[in-house]
Amino acid sequence: MPKDQQIDPATSLRLQQLVAEVDGSRPAAPASGLVRFACFGLLCLGLGFWAGAEHARLRWSGRQPSEREVLAAQGWRQDGTGVFYRWCNEPCHVPRLYGGGVIKAFDVKCVDRPCGDIQMAFNVLDAKGAVLDQLTLSERGVRGETRRFLVESQRPEAASLELREFSARARVEG
Repeated sequence: MPKDQQIDPATSLRLQQLVAEVDGSRPAAPASGLVRFACFGLLCLGLGFWAGAEHARLRWSGRQPSEREVLAAQGWRQDGTGVFYRWCNEPCHVPRLYGGGVIKAFDVKCVDRPCGDIQMAFNVLDAKGAVLDQLTLSERGVRGETRRFLVESQRPEAASLELREFSARARVEG
């Protein structure tokens, strides 16, 4: 090799390693054993954090939500005793009123117990939101899990309904 040409450091290091292999001696290590150990330790630490996070993600994704969580996500409200209620927000198939008035479907769902006696009070509102009338519905001995009620006002000026009060009392038969 001519003297006027320079060898880059990577080529020089590789040449030193090749000469050392031929001679049977060890080449000079560019990094000490402590640096290698530290790099290995950091790699293990990073893998440990990743594995822990992945395990937590898998545990969380495998968890099934409770029926109460599903109902709350679907817009149901709870009265505090395991009875859920809401205005129907799916195809409710309510009858059509002619000549004015309003009719809406109201759903009640009992999760952990029979519904028992249900009391509901509704305000009948006009187009401006003023209260025109009050309706009260009550049902005794409801045992089914889900019940749909049709709330109706035939007043011609009625535009909407508003839930004012809801309660459900179950009788424990022993």
